[in-house]
Amino acid sequence: MASCLPHRYRHDSENKSRVEKLVQTIRSKRIKLLALDFDLTFIDIHTHGTWEDTLDALIQHVRPCMRDLLQHAQQKGVYVCIVTFHPMSWLIRDLLRKIYPKKVADNIYLQAAPAHRSRRENPGGEFTGKEWHLQKVVAEILKDHKVTIDKQDILLLDDDLTNVSMACSHGHHSMQVQVKEKVIDYSTLESFERMLRIAG
Repeated sequence: MASCLPHRYRHDSENKSRVEKLVQTIRSKRIKLLALDFDLTFIDIHTHGTWEDTLDALIQHVRPCMRDLLQHAQQKGVYVCIVTFHPMSWLIRDLLRKIYPKKVADNIYLQAAPAHRSRRENPGGEFTGKEWHLQKVVAEILKDHKVTIDKQDILLLDDDLTNVSMACSHGHHSMQVQVKEKVIDYSTLESFERMLRIAG
Protein backbone atom coordinates (compact mmCIF):
# COMPACT_ATOMS: atom_id res chain seq x y z
CA MET A 1 0.00 0.00 0.00
CA ALA A 2 1.32 3.43 -0.91
CA SER A 3 2.12 5.78 1.93
CA CYS A 4 -0.24 8.73 2.48
CA LEU A 5 2.50 10.76 4.12
CA PRO A 6 3.99 13.67 2.17
CA HIS A 7 7.36 12.78 0.68
CA ARG A 8 9.26 15.16 2.99
CA TYR A 9 7.94 13.43 6.11
CA ARG A 10 8.63 9.97 4.72
CA HIS A 11 12.17 11.10 3.99
CA ASP A 12 12.67 12.52 7.50
CA SER A 13 11.41 9.28 9.02
CA GLU A 14 13.73 7.19 6.85
CA ASN A 15 16.71 9.37 7.77
CA LYS A 16 15.94 9.13 11.48
CA SER A 17 15.71 5.36 11.14
CA ARG A 18 19.12 5.22 9.43
CA VAL A 19 20.73 7.19 12.25
CA GLU A 20 19.07 5.07 14.92
CA LYS A 21 20.06 1.82 13.23
CA LEU A 22 23.73 2.81 12.97
CA VAL A 23 23.81 3.83 16.62
CA GLN A 24 22.12 0.57 17.57
CA THR A 25 24.83 -1.36 15.72
CA ILE A 26 27.56 0.77 17.33
CA ARG A 27 26.20 -0.17 20.72
CA SER A 28 25.81 -3.84 19.78
CA LYS A 29 29.51 -3.86 18.87
CA ARG A 30 30.20 -2.48 22.35
CA ILE A 31 31.80 0.65 20.94
CA LYS A 32 32.03 3.25 23.69
CA LEU A 33 33.54 6.18 21.77
CA LEU A 34 32.48 7.53 18.38
CA ALA A 35 35.09 9.89 16.92
CA LEU A 36 34.57 12.10 13.88
CA ASP A 37 37.07 14.09 11.89
CA PHE A 38 36.08 17.70 11.21
CA ASP A 39 37.10 18.84 7.70
CA LEU A 40 35.31 16.89 4.94
CA THR A 41 33.66 14.64 7.53
CA PHE A 42 31.60 16.65 10.02
CA ILE A 43 31.55 19.51 7.51
CA ASP A 44 31.50 19.22 3.71
CA ILE A 45 34.51 21.44 2.95
CA HIS A 46 38.19 21.56 3.88
CA THR A 47 39.06 24.74 5.77
CA HIS A 48 42.83 24.08 5.60
CA GLY A 49 43.16 25.06 9.24
CA THR A 50 41.68 28.53 9.04
CA TRP A 51 38.32 30.28 8.73
CA GLU A 52 37.88 33.99 8.08
CA ASP A 53 34.15 34.05 7.28
CA THR A 54 31.33 34.12 9.82
CA LEU A 55 30.32 31.28 12.10
CA ASP A 56 26.91 31.19 10.41
CA ALA A 57 28.62 30.68 7.06
CA LEU A 58 30.55 27.72 8.45
CA ILE A 59 27.40 26.21 9.96
CA GLN A 60 25.96 25.96 6.44
CA HIS A 61 28.63 23.35 5.71
CA VAL A 62 27.75 21.00 8.60
CA ARG A 63 26.55 17.67 7.24
CA PRO A 64 23.05 17.04 8.69
CA CYS A 65 23.64 13.29 8.83
CA MET A 66 26.81 13.70 10.91
CA ARG A 67 25.18 16.31 13.14
CA ASP A 68 22.31 13.92 13.89
CA LEU A 69 24.62 10.93 14.32
CA LEU A 70 26.68 12.60 17.05
CA GLN A 71 23.62 13.75 18.94
CA HIS A 72 21.77 10.44 18.79
CA ALA A 73 24.85 8.44 19.74
CA GLN A 74 25.41 10.67 22.75
CA GLN A 75 21.78 10.35 23.79
CA LYS A 76 22.14 6.56 23.68
CA GLY A 77 25.13 6.56 26.01
CA VAL A 78 27.99 6.52 23.51
CA TYR A 79 30.77 9.03 24.18
CA VAL A 80 31.34 11.26 21.15
CA CYS A 81 34.17 13.48 20.05
CA ILE A 82 35.63 15.46 17.17
CA VAL A 83 39.32 14.85 16.46
CA THR A 84 40.98 17.16 13.99
CA PHE A 85 44.25 18.74 12.88
CA HIS A 86 42.39 22.06 12.67
CA PRO A 87 44.06 24.36 15.23
CA MET A 88 41.05 26.66 15.85
CA SER A 89 39.40 24.68 18.63
CA TRP A 90 37.41 27.73 19.80
CA LEU A 91 35.79 28.02 16.38
CA ILE A 92 34.67 24.39 16.39
CA ARG A 93 33.43 24.68 19.99
CA ASP A 94 31.40 27.79 19.08
CA LEU A 95 29.95 25.95 16.09
CA LEU A 96 28.90 23.00 18.27
CA ARG A 97 27.24 25.31 20.78
CA LYS A 98 25.27 26.99 18.03
CA ILE A 99 23.94 23.84 16.30
CA TYR A 100 23.22 21.74 19.41
CA PRO A 101 21.44 22.28 22.71
CA LYS A 102 23.92 23.28 25.42
CA LYS A 103 23.73 19.92 27.19
CA VAL A 104 24.67 18.12 23.96
CA ALA A 105 27.38 20.55 22.83
CA ASP A 106 29.13 20.67 26.19
CA ASN A 107 29.39 16.87 26.27
CA ILE A 108 31.07 16.50 22.89
CA TYR A 109 34.77 16.00 23.47
CA LEU A 110 37.03 17.98 21.17
CA GLN A 111 40.70 17.53 20.38
CA ALA A 112 41.95 19.99 17.80
CA ALA A 113 45.67 20.19 17.16
CA PRO A 114 47.87 20.61 14.09
CA ALA A 115 49.65 17.54 12.75
CA HIS A 116 53.11 18.76 13.79
CA ARG A 117 52.00 19.01 17.42
CA SER A 118 50.60 15.49 17.60
CA ARG A 119 53.67 14.17 15.78
CA ARG A 120 56.00 15.97 18.18
CA GLU A 121 54.30 14.45 21.22
CA ASN A 122 54.45 10.88 19.88
CA PRO A 123 57.48 8.73 20.69
CA GLY A 124 60.04 9.12 17.92
CA GLY A 125 58.00 11.91 16.36
CA GLU A 126 56.30 9.55 13.91
CA PHE A 127 52.94 10.28 12.33
CA THR A 128 50.20 8.14 13.85
CA GLY A 129 47.08 9.70 12.36
CA LYS A 130 44.53 10.67 15.02
CA GLU A 131 46.00 8.44 17.74
CA TRP A 132 47.30 11.38 19.79
CA HIS A 133 43.86 12.99 19.70
CA LEU A 134 42.07 9.78 20.63
CA GLN A 135 44.41 9.11 23.54
CA LYS A 136 43.71 12.59 24.88
CA VAL A 137 39.95 12.05 24.65
CA VAL A 138 40.19 8.63 26.32
CA ALA A 139 42.17 10.19 29.18
CA GLU A 140 39.54 12.93 29.59
CA ILE A 141 36.71 10.40 29.70
CA LEU A 142 38.56 8.36 32.33
CA LYS A 143 39.06 11.52 34.40
CA ASP A 144 35.48 12.76 34.00
CA HIS A 145 33.54 9.49 34.23
CA LYS A 146 35.95 6.84 35.59
CA VAL A 147 35.24 4.85 32.41
CA THR A 148 38.06 2.93 30.73
CA ILE A 149 37.98 2.84 26.94
CA ASP A 150 40.13 0.23 25.25
CA LYS A 151 41.38 0.39 21.68
CA GLN A 152 38.62 -1.89 20.35
CA ASP A 153 35.98 0.37 21.96
CA ILE A 154 36.62 3.21 19.49
CA LEU A 155 35.10 3.94 16.08
CA LEU A 156 36.70 6.66 13.93
CA LEU A 157 35.04 8.17 10.85
CA ASP A 158 37.51 10.16 8.74
CA ASP A 159 37.84 11.17 5.09
CA ASP A 160 41.62 10.63 5.11
CA LEU A 161 42.51 7.02 4.28
CA THR A 162 45.86 7.37 6.05
CA ASN A 163 44.14 8.28 9.31
CA VAL A 164 41.69 5.41 8.84
CA SER A 165 44.52 2.94 8.21
CA MET A 166 46.45 4.21 11.21
CA ALA A 167 43.39 3.81 13.41
CA CYS A 168 42.91 0.24 12.22
CA SER A 169 46.57 -0.53 12.87
CA HIS A 170 46.06 0.62 16.47
CA GLY A 171 43.13 -1.75 16.90
CA HIS A 172 40.27 0.71 16.52
CA HIS A 173 37.22 0.34 14.33
CA SER A 174 37.51 2.86 11.51
CA MET A 175 35.72 3.73 8.27
CA GLN A 176 36.53 6.18 5.51
CA VAL A 177 34.10 8.92 4.58
CA GLN A 178 34.73 8.74 0.83
CA VAL A 179 34.05 12.28 -0.30
CA LYS A 180 35.52 12.22 -3.79
CA GLU A 181 32.67 12.26 -6.32
CA LYS A 182 30.24 11.05 -3.63
CA VAL A 183 27.35 12.64 -1.80
CA ILE A 184 27.61 12.08 1.94
CA ASP A 185 24.14 11.82 3.44
CA TYR A 186 21.92 9.55 5.51
CA SER A 187 22.28 6.72 3.01
CA THR A 188 26.03 6.85 3.78
CA LEU A 189 25.20 6.05 7.40
CA GLU A 190 23.19 3.10 6.15
CA SER A 191 26.29 1.84 4.32
CA PHE A 192 28.41 2.32 7.45
CA GLU A 193 25.89 0.33 9.46
CA ARG A 194 26.08 -2.60 7.04
CA MET A 195 29.90 -2.56 7.04
CA LEU A 196 30.09 -2.35 10.82
CA ARG A 197 27.52 -5.11 11.28
CA ILE A 198 29.47 -7.61 9.18
CA ALA A 199 32.89 -6.57 10.54
CA GLY A 200 34.63 -9.05 12.79
